[in-house]
Amino acid sequence: MLIASFAFNFNVIYLLTRGWPRFSDTTFDIGSTDLLITMVYRVAFGSGGARDYGLASALCIIIFLLIATISIIAFRRTKAVEDSN
Repeated sequence: MLIASFAFNFNVIYLLTRGWPRFSDTTFDIGSTDLLITMVYRVAFGSGGARDYGLASALCIIIFLLIATISIIAFRRTKAVEDSN
């Protein structure tokens, strides 16, 4: 339930702003209030011919490492894994 509420809260940010204001110094259609995953989608499958699959995959790896680090820290602090064994 906690993960779903976080996902909903981040989606509300995107739904309210649609990623605006846009960055003017890039060829990608990304903005300052884009979520990380929507930014990766726009880099990989963006309109206007600006597609960079290598950059999108590198950003996905960075997002994975960030989430894995946060999850490991949270599991160690709460000892949730030890309680389930």
